[in-house]
Amino acid sequence: AEINEALLQLNFGVISRLAHNMGGAGGSFGFQSITDLGKALQQTADAGNINASRELADALAEVIHAAWALDAARAESTGSESEIIPIG
Repeated sequence: AEINEALLQLNFGVISRLAHNMGGAGGSFGFQSITDLGKALQQTADAGNINASRELADALAEVIHAAWALDAARAESTGSESEIIPIG
């Protein structure tokens, strides 16, 4: 949600910071695809490329939602708690 707001406002500084944070968080939790997309989004935001930034933000959102869905399915099948906390 925050990245989408920053995209609407063409606030590349915020996009870059959030993408950097997502890339780091992805690596910390073993989600290499989130790390890779976060780094790519940070680079496109730093370059001021709005079209590529929008595409990468959409791809990042899809990967994050897929991770949530997989974790929810794992939690349901094992009767355990979800390990991923939704952020938006």
